[in-house]
Amino acid sequence: MAATTDEFSFIHQYFTNLNPQFASQAKDLGLVVGIGDDAAVLELNGTFVLTTDTLVEKVHFFSEITPRLLGSRVLDVNFSDVYAMGALPCFATLSLEIPSAYRDNPAFWAEFSAGLNECLTRHKCALIGGNITHTEGPLAISVTVIGKTVQPKQVWLRSGAQVGDYICLAGEVGTNGLFVDSTYKQTIKALPESERLAFEKLAYTYPAHMRKLVEVLAPLCHCAIDVSDGVYGDCTHILQHSRCCGEVWPHAFALNPWVEQHLDQLWQQKKDFAYQAGTFGGDYNLLFTMSPVAWRLFATERTKQPLLREIPVRRIGRITVKFEGDAKEVAQAAMSEGNSLATARNLLLLKSRGGSYMDLPESLSYNHFSSEQ
Repeated sequence: MAATTDEFSFIHQYFTNLNPQFASQAKDLGLVVGIGDDAAVLELNGTFVLTTDTLVEKVHFFSEITPRLLGSRVLDVNFSDVYAMGALPCFATLSLEIPSAYRDNPAFWAEFSAGLNECLTRHKCALIGGNITHTEGPLAISVTVIGKTVQPKQVWLRSGAQVGDYICLAGEVGTNGLFVDSTYKQTIKALPESERLAFEKLAYTYPAHMRKLVEVLAPLCHCAIDVSDGVYGDCTHILQHSRCCGEVWPHAFALNPWVEQHLDQLWQQKKDFAYQAGTFGGDYNLLFTMSPVAWRLFATERTKQPLLREIPVRRIGRITVKFEGDAKEVAQAAMSEGNSLATARNLLLLKSRGGSYMDLPESLSYNHFSSEQ
């Protein structure tokens, strides 16, 4: 296959005709003009959310990542934000900053494009535009997604948690974090190549039926957030915005069975994996709160829909206390409830299986601006 160096043929070959079976639905959602003009044209009717994310080589993914997985990944990290607002993906744009090493690599882009197409099809979304440019830096991929709320004029906000709510988590915890950790520490070399590839796929694959799950959860949830940086840290965002305190039970996290079978080979730290996995980013789980009554309704609906049972959904904590006042007053009030840690950490307690309280990890989640990361 000849090298592809022309920008416009590159766009046409790999990105113009993705997810063609969604074309009529895209028009019904408001797409007037897609890829091919200076800008896409939309005529929208309803409540829409918009998000954008950038993935940078050697920051968000290893250079050796399977291209097809990367194609899915760049969309999934944005879809997770849309789902966390109680909305469903409709339209996406894609911008690429391509270094010379990637430009004339048709095998890479064919697989990357295939991953995009599979993900767009799975989540019923249309790619409607974007941009391509050359860079002297690493490969950088930016995606913007527009989603439509399941219920008109109703979105899930981080400020909606209520006292008595369960804190719930859809998805497995720690798989991506363990893959990254074991790759950096080279413990992954203990695995045969076929096992390493299986592990990579687990680490970078988003639940296929999250769209259906959100459709069911939409009328039941009080608030939500996508767990991009770590369960503990992202939970504190809900607590801060909702002016609440809460407790989380690490023993309730869903762990991937493959990961549990290989922990002895891959996990070199003394601390309990589930406890530490609450600080890991990269799984893009859906963290949400709902009342006990809503939980029972959801559990009943889940028994009726087999697809929903493919995503582990666990109650991992509860909202305990509501406070009035500014952030400083909230933190002080939280301290009076028995948590002596500083700032937002005051809002969160960890409780063991036996009911005793546990120390929070030194770092609650991944932070791009931390000098230690």
